[in-house]
Amino acid sequence: MKLSINLNKNSYDVLIEEGLYQNISKYLDDLNKNQKFILCYPSNLNGYANTIVKELNDKNYNIVKLEVKDGEKHKSINYIKEIVNELIVLNCQKDSILLGLGGGTIGDIVGFVSSIYMRGISYINIPTTLLSMVDSSMGGKTGVNFNEFKNMLGTFCQPKKVLIDPLFLKTLESKHLISGIGEIVKYGLISDKSILDDIHSNYNCIMQLDKLSLLKKIIYKSCVIKKKFIEQDEFDRGYRNILNFGHTLGHLIESKYQHKKITHGESVLIGINLSLKLSKNKKIMSNKIFDLIMDLFSIFKLNKNYKLNQSDLGKIIYDKKSNSKSMRFILLENYEKPVICDDISIIDLKKII
Repeated sequence: MKLSINLNKNSYDVLIEEGLYQNISKYLDDLNKNQKFILCYPSNLNGYANTIVKELNDKNYNIVKLEVKDGEKHKSINYIKEIVNELIVLNCQKDSILLGLGGGTIGDIVGFVSSIYMRGISYINIPTTLLSMVDSSMGGKTGVNFNEFKNMLGTFCQPKKVLIDPLFLKTLESKHLISGIGEIVKYGLISDKSILDDIHSNYNCIMQLDKLSLLKKIIYKSCVIKKKFIEQDEFDRGYRNILNFGHTLGHLIESKYQHKKITHGESVLIGINLSLKLSKNKKIMSNKIFDLIMDLFSIFKLNKNYKLNQSDLGKIIYDKKSNSKSMRFILLENYEKPVICDDISIIDLKKII
């Protein structure tokens, strides 16, 4: 499967194929000009990294490995400086290409480094988690955290390619599958109800990875939806804000409970749940539609101990969709009918937490 992200500049392809990583040179040959490739990966993916490096070495690529640290605590300026030093030691040049093998955190870090090293070098995303396959690997958003604020520092830097291999999903624990489903549910609610039907009808099979072909179809549908938003609003100035559905409060949950190892997707599901309540309270969504969607949410068994309080709400002013004059939320009128709402008050939020 293949789709193209068509932009004024820096267009690129997204390829989705099982076993892709075992024959990766096939997808890189058009970029190979004898320059250096640096494969950035976390330690738990060392086996996959070795397979990729061996295949590229056999095809006479100039390829080196760079093990990088994974996890939100490493999305920091201090760690970015460490990676830049490593690239200097490896003699990484302007024409070098970084390969980011890993989940969303690796993609954020590698994308950010590539955007600032020598004022910008190329990178390719090779996502290994469901979450990164359907969301963060596309669109060019990079970022690191600053103090308590998620992705406070970042850039827009489109990858050269996104290479998605569903076989990587075989490595995931159920917790990380649910994390990816959080973003997929978002796509289903804002743009394509058939995705929700797929999840609801096949949830156990998806969680047990019994139907990789179905997951491949869901990944493709999700990528098609994100492609639409990226192409219409590359720099997230308006329309693409809709992809933030569930994220404003979800990011607060994620930051607050990071020490309990809550995943991004779990946080988003909770944020979506709260946004649906807000949609109902603001009379944007009917009680009937709200109840129908809540039936779907019952299968996820959300942790009710992850809650926000009034003091947490003060951090919303640092959300990147807000400005000095308004607090922007994405709400939902019905399936596939998102609403950009700029008149949400702290009082409104206190009623739903």
